[in-house]
Amino acid sequence: MTRCSPEEMLFSKLFAALYTLFVLVMLGRLLEWWIVPVNRDLLTPSFFNDSLMFMDLIISVGTTIVYLLLNAQRMNSELELSRLKAQDFAERYLHAVKSAKACVWDLDLTTGDLFWDESLDELCGSHIESEKQLKNICQSFGIDLDNISDLRNACNVGMGQDYLKTEFNFSPPYSGMRYLLVHATTACDGASPDRLSGLIYDLTSLRKAEHALKESHRKLNLLTDITRHDILNKVHIVRGFGELLTRDLNNQQQEMAAHIVESANLIFDLISFTGQYQNIGMQDPKWQDIAILLDSSEIHASIDGIALTRPESGTLIYADVMLEKLLFNLIENSLRHGGNVDSISLSYEYSGNSLKVIYQDDGVGIPEEDKEQIFERGHGENTGLGLFFCREILEITGLSIRETGIYGEGVRFEIIVPPDYFRVGN
Repeated sequence: MTRCSPEEMLFSKLFAALYTLFVLVMLGRLLEWWIVPVNRDLLTPSFFNDSLMFMDLIISVGTTIVYLLLNAQRMNSELELSRLKAQDFAERYLHAVKSAKACVWDLDLTTGDLFWDESLDELCGSHIESEKQLKNICQSFGIDLDNISDLRNACNVGMGQDYLKTEFNFSPPYSGMRYLLVHATTACDGASPDRLSGLIYDLTSLRKAEHALKESHRKLNLLTDITRHDILNKVHIVRGFGELLTRDLNNQQQEMAAHIVESANLIFDLISFTGQYQNIGMQDPKWQDIAILLDSSEIHASIDGIALTRPESGTLIYADVMLEKLLFNLIENSLRHGGNVDSISLSYEYSGNSLKVIYQDDGVGIPEEDKEQIFERGHGENTGLGLFFCREILEITGLSIRETGIYGEGVRFEIIVPPDYFRVGN
């Protein structure tokens, strides 16, 4: 409950006192009417009639003045309360901005005046450098601060209700490279001065960590390449000598040597296979069209003589850049384990806000007890990594895969694409 100010209490007491006095005069007049019945007329001159008329005039004027003063005081109190609430909100907002290590900036699109808080000066190194970088930010949004006509027309060129975002880097004096993320919104409704306002975040530590991670991964890949090359060379030697031994040995010894060659071949395939996936997740995901990916030379060469039904072009899926390799693995899985596969098809099924990519073949299919195990590492023949890596590739952007086919009628892989991870006709 809101407390009244002392002024409001005083005005309220005056207001009540005037009305109390009026009530007392009325009671006196009624008492006189009861004692002297002949004077029951307001126009008859008497002390109480004159007093009643005078008090009525005084009370009417007084109560009106007090009422106006009281309401003025209440309006002033409400304005003060609103000011305090606004100040409290501003302090909370400033505290939240500081806790996020963000800098506030603002551009008046009618005058070209720039405003920013002192945290941006600390970030950029000086007041002059802050102004320079803010001008560069406005330039990236298509606003030239040196061109007044361009500045005044900024709200008339499609920026009215846009949410703007950009990221840039710069090197302030006596400091290393800084990476900044800028958010901005425009106010061009005419009700208030047209302006461009936003926040600036310092992403330097994040970008440095990303760079260090990528550099570590690059060096690790280089070491892996060298190690894999050396291992494959040794495997070549083991496989070559094993094949030579099988020529001059008895049957039992030849069988043992054949096992050595077979193991060497398996090691060779396994090491070669892992080389294809050493960069999984290293590049940013991107929007891809499966219909276009199926036109790759590697996929065309693998399905020679097999009918391939592809979906219509125009649906883009946000996935890892190795989505093409995933499609190749599914096709290779059909050719290796599907028996006499004559046709392969890919299609789309839309369900609410989700999308299903359906992969089917006319092979033997997968037994019910193996439907989950096929995605586990080491399951199956050869390296046992194909479908395992298919699931890993999809999970990078939240996609999933499952097998729902009927054994004896071919495989049916369903790739579930969640909302916001696919676009149609764009």
